[in-house]
Amino acid sequence: MPATSVNCLAVVLKELDWSYTRFIAELRRHAAVDRIVLPKTESLIHLISRWVNNHQQPDNFYRALVSRATGRPRFQLFSDEAAVVLLAANPSSGIAPSVAVGSDEDMDRRQLLLRMAALSTALAADPLMAPPGIATHPGDALMQAQATPAGPAEREIVAAIRRVLLGYGLPLADTGLSGGLDIRVLDRRVLEAWKLRQGSHYLQVGKVLPGLLADAQLASQELAGDQQAMAFGLLAHSYNTASSVLRKLGDNGLAVIAADRAVQAARTVGEPLLLAASAYRLANVFLPAGRIVEAKEVALSAAGALEPRLDASTAHLATWGGLLLTAAVAAARQGDGREAWELVGEAKAAARRLGSDHADLHTIFGPTSLAIQAVQVAAELGDGHEVLRRAKLVEPTRLPSHLVERRSHFLIDVARGYAHRADDPVALATLLEAERLAPEEVRYNPIASELVMFLLKRERRAATPGLRDLSARIGVVA
Repeated sequence: MPATSVNCLAVVLKELDWSYTRFIAELRRHAAVDRIVLPKTESLIHLISRWVNNHQQPDNFYRALVSRATGRPRFQLFSDEAAVVLLAANPSSGIAPSVAVGSDEDMDRRQLLLRMAALSTALAADPLMAPPGIATHPGDALMQAQATPAGPAEREIVAAIRRVLLGYGLPLADTGLSGGLDIRVLDRRVLEAWKLRQGSHYLQVGKVLPGLLADAQLASQELAGDQQAMAFGLLAHSYNTASSVLRKLGDNGLAVIAADRAVQAARTVGEPLLLAASAYRLANVFLPAGRIVEAKEVALSAAGALEPRLDASTAHLATWGGLLLTAAVAAARQGDGREAWELVGEAKAAARRLGSDHADLHTIFGPTSLAIQAVQVAAELGDGHEVLRRAKLVEPTRLPSHLVERRSHFLIDVARGYAHRADDPVALATLLEAERLAPEEVRYNPIASELVMFLLKRERRAATPGLRDLSARIGVVA
């Protein structure tokens, strides 16, 4: 039976009996020593909530600051660094210890191994298991969500995709393996899978992905000439769809692998637009995995490589704009509002050149998409007033009707804005509207889960009827 994953930072905060407010005060005190001004408290609360909920990992700057503020070595605070320690402690691992036996650091490491014996099991556990909550105080603004474990359908889908991606077995007989080496059939299936994903039908597309990936892999190996180049392009798009679905279903590690496979397939073709589209997906997988610096670097690097070709087609210009917006979201999650809005401004120039929204296998971008993602940037910065101001400028009906995911994500961000303004009834009503539009998007969106938990923590049942029912439907428990 898989164990529940352990969050190292959450454990340390619980041991110190620190509220988010106390934690932020310590971070500010230590940052002030270096004359560094941290983002406003609301943004920091949101950032810490994502850290302790395993939705994001701090970058190197914050890791060093958190270590100083708590007085704990980094391997006691961050699960990926703790994993290295645990691996080094295993005599069969082949990794030599880097500290002297009996030293203070060695004693710290032994204490960690004793105090967090469950961590080694958790690191190998089903990635769909949600992390536990930590003790919080009434004054904390954003609380982490504790979702119920994913069901057998989700686990079966992830396992089937994993078999194909890692090459240790063909998909099961009922996964839809069909179409042979007919490139036209394969092209149609890739487009259908993309539309299912854009419609937030994650379980449905998840069931067809193993067979689609297997056929695309086979076509890229067996076909020749122009058809082989087309097959590699379709393989890259299939990997991108798989990456997005895996991210929604909670397996960020496998999602990164799928996104990297898309990049490799694009490199085989040598098509700059396809490579930029694959980099866009990789950056958007890095974001929820907490690899914010890498997400921004990948997005900006790909945008720079594509910039000399912006006049080649509308898809080139749209993909460039989408990459800039991804970098803007990454900057916002770092708390850098100035850079985030500068990047939004650059993307706005591309949206104006396009004139209307562009949506294809490479990217979705245009004036409406830009307005929607500007709302997201404001939400990431914790600016509820700006969220609601910008939301009034958005006309979601201008998007193609099949782009349900983008419209529902917009509603989730608007709900965050209302929550930041302490208008919980309207926040809940907006979340329910998003659920009616795309039930699976709300069910699998970690930001929606965080928001529901936040609303539950300050619930007034007379003001927010239906909150408990929504919580049960999306698997969030108080």
